[in-house]
Amino acid sequence: MKILYLSILPVLNDNLGVVKKIKGQTESIAIDNVSIDVCVFYKDETPLLNKNDFPNYFTFVKYPYFGWQRLFQLFNLWKMVAGFSSAKKYDIIYFRYPGASYFLCRFIKKFNKKVVLEHNTKELEEIKLSGYKPKFRIWKEIYFAKKSFKHVLGNVGKASEFSIHQQEKVGYKLNVKTITNGVFVNDILINDTKNNHSKTKINLIFVGNTSVWHGLERVLIGAKNYKGPIDYSLYLVGKEKTFLDMLNQLEMSSFINKKIILTGFKTGPELDVLFNNADFAIGSLGLHRINILNGVPLKHREYLSRGLPFVYSGSDEDIDYTISKYLFNVEANETPIDFNKLLGFVNDSILKNETVTKELRKYALDNIDMAIKTRELITFFNTSLGKM
Repeated sequence: MKILYLSILPVLNDNLGVVKKIKGQTESIAIDNVSIDVCVFYKDETPLLNKNDFPNYFTFVKYPYFGWQRLFQLFNLWKMVAGFSSAKKYDIIYFRYPGASYFLCRFIKKFNKKVVLEHNTKELEEIKLSGYKPKFRIWKEIYFAKKSFKHVLGNVGKASEFSIHQQEKVGYKLNVKTITNGVFVNDILINDTKNNHSKTKINLIFVGNTSVWHGLERVLIGAKNYKGPIDYSLYLVGKEKTFLDMLNQLEMSSFINKKIILTGFKTGPELDVLFNNADFAIGSLGLHRINILNGVPLKHREYLSRGLPFVYSGSDEDIDYTISKYLFNVEANETPIDFNKLLGFVNDSILKNETVTKELRKYALDNIDMAIKTRELITFFNTSLGKM
């Protein structure tokens, strides 16, 4: 089987986590004795990633940016996408869903019954949240999705809610499969087992950005309200400016370098050091804002792989009762995190438990490893091709 994976990420530097996910997923497919090419289209001037860190089947294509001449830009972009897709004979074109449009509709019809779309969110909910021309964009999404999806080979939802959303959006039966996010567990360094009874400060860590679905404000306001006796430090790993803006809006600039440490963007060994220093992590706390109550955040899978417990809201499809005792679950709403309860939980249930790291790591290997998810995906491809 020969597969082409396509993704359009206009602002590549704001989607480095997505690129990392694509790299992991496609590397797993390649290991599974399937031939694959990957093409990522972007328009950044200076991408932060090192293209030499990617396999030779990866291609990054910078498409021209014409400013206000958006229509001209889109014509050129989709001409490039179609040209790349036609260069070889592919059995499957696996496309990270870019949103429905006239151009996507033309593309799918051109490669009739070869395209499988991957959905990582509930598109209509994100459009409503953005506030930018929501009525027109919702109409466009529904209209062209209905036109396009009749000609796709299948749809993959990264959560059950996303799969259901596609069916409801178009109003007719789809060949859809839910395959949740996976990670290469063994490629992620397990945290040092260093929990002890004499620890005097709890180190919390958040890795990501200030997107609304992370709900970081709930943590920061909780920290602002906290007056308890347990000492802590909260490490925010990512673009400093976005964190600074949020802290200033919350009138918390006085917390910087005291309770809250801004580390800047970190990867590789530098990030590993920060994780090894952490006792507890901050998961996704704002998915309800885009009407997702049962999500599959990649950060949860990375935390589990490190053996690092975390706080999260709502539910996660890959988390069950066997590890829930090590995780701090809160309501999916706007209530600030109660730091008295959070730090008390870490102090009593995590720091005094010598097996938590190994148990979470084993759970990750058994349930969310990329090899497991890839087998599900390849099976779906083969089954879908057999239905034709």
